[in-house]
Parts: sequence; structure tokens; C-alpha cells
Amino acid sequence: MDDVRARTRTVRGRPTLTLTVRTTTDADLDALRARLSHVIADIADNAGGHLPDVRVLLELRHPDRPSRRVE
Repeated sequence: MDDVRARTRTVRGRPTLTLTVRTTTDADLDALRARLSHVIADIADNAGGHLPDVRVLLELRHPDRPSRRVE
């Protein structure tokens, strides 16, 4: 996982946590899924068990190409 961004907002009247994950196309997706599962469980624990809807957006890039993101 190269970068993870989190954002909360209301979607269709429900609180929603959107996680945007940026990584390379050669990433181990099973390991990534396991890490995200732990992160989401930790968020639920810290929120007293009240977890909003969760969306995960996965952005992939080739490992030999730099990110196009400009800051």
C-alpha cells in the first residue's frame, strides 16, 4: 500500500467512510484486503462498534511508472 486516504461524508442519507488506496499493480491484493480488514475493525472498535458504511476505492499504477498525481 503506497497511500491511503480516508474521508467521511453522507451518501444517500447514511454516514459513509471512503478509503482510497493507491498501490501498484503488482501488490499482493490478499495481503491488502487483510490489512484493510484490520483497519476497518480498529475503526469500529474506536467508534464503539458503530461503523458507518465503508467504501474502498483502489487505484492501481504500474510499478515502473511514477504516479501522475501533481501536488
